[in-house]
Amino acid sequence: MGDKRNALLVVATLIASATYQAVLQPPSFAAKVDSGFTKGFLASYESWMTGPLGRAIAYIAFMSGNTFGLLLSIQMIICLTRDLPVRLPLLLSVTAMVHTYYCFTCYLLFTFLDKAFGLKKGELLSVLTLTTPILILLIQRRLALALDFCLERLSRFNLLGDIYRLKA
Repeated sequence: MGDKRNALLVVATLIASATYQAVLQPPSFAAKVDSGFTKGFLASYESWMTGPLGRAIAYIAFMSGNTFGLLLSIQMIICLTRDLPVRLPLLLSVTAMVHTYYCFTCYLLFTFLDKAFGLKKGELLSVLTLTTPILILLIQRRLALALDFCLERLSRFNLLGDIYRLKA
């Protein structure tokens, strides 16, 4: 059991590191894209995705998913280290890391999003970005059960074949 716990702790730490780094270097949400499309579906899609609403949805989707991944990995780290003698300092450092993550998330709104959003839309983006992952954490058990159910049904189709089997 100790080896499994150590392996899970390494994976949770790597996920926490990756999600923390992703918020420090988020994708850019371009306001304009140079393209030769002037008519049709691709032109309207490009126009919508580079507009304020499309960029807001992309920002919320990225930050919510990234924050959910961070919070879930932090939760795993806390659970896996609950019986260690240095649990309290570890808990304090993890809490400080989550705090700085949230501070930088709020700061991103003022640096990366253009002034066309305005203060009210920026506040809405901030609230959605910070509360969505917390709400998802509250229903994580149901989500995990639903995901397990779907994966079990998909595994019946044998889509990947014997991809994980090593051939001699």
